[in-house]
Amino acid sequence: MEKMAAELSGSKSGGLFGVGALQQMSYCHKSSDTDQLLCILISCWAQLSQDTLNRATDQLPKRLMIIIKAMGAHVEFSLD
Repeated sequence: MEKMAAELSGSKSGGLFGVGALQQMSYCHKSSDTDQLLCILISCWAQLSQDTLNRATDQLPKRLMIIIKAMGAHVEFSLD
């Protein structure tokens, strides 16, 4: 899982963040119930670097402006 976290937060991957990163990391594990899924998500969240989280939050104003310009339509993002 640490390798997956490094790949997801690295520049080669485009730096997935938030739900997207958690989804990708959690797909490596099978869960049979919601309690197990919660444990997997908590573990995956802990693997995300502070730098990745900082970059994601720093870009929020820019991302919000793009969503506003798109009038709420779906838009794609990646960390710069």
